[in-house]
Amino acid sequence: MRILTIFSLLIVLMSSCSTEPAANMPLAGTWQLVEIKDKSTGATLTYQPGNAGRISLSLKADGSFTGKTLKNTISGGSYTLPAAHQVNFGFFNMTEVAEDNLGSAFLTVLMSCNLQSLYPCKPSDYTISGKTILITTALRYDMKMVKL
Repeated sequence: MRILTIFSLLIVLMSSCSTEPAANMPLAGTWQLVEIKDKSTGATLTYQPGNAGRISLSLKADGSFTGKTLKNTISGGSYTLPAAHQVNFGFFNMTEVAEDNLGSAFLTVLMSCNLQSLYPCKPSDYTISGKTILITTALRYDMKMVKL
């Protein structure tokens, strides 16, 4: 009888577990770049989203991502959420074509953790307001994206 009770309790506990972390859900989806702010000069690089050639980032709930700039395709990326409203983008694969200023700034935001001389690196902070996300890094650039 005792074994049956323990077995039943284990089944209930296992069925209540989710395979997707709830913390990843607000970030999951495809985000399109709207602007990049250069903190060193105060300049804002804006991007007018359109149907062709958009700069985007697709974040999956399992902690992986893909994306594209106007000149490169990003694949095999990963990200972690070390604390509430913080994100670290890990390594990713890219098609190695020279970028324009906006694409370079976008990639710098994604590589922020890997470019820091600190270990562990300072995660990027993010704030979601409606369908807009602002990612603030410890480095030169911050970026704003809208969810598609």
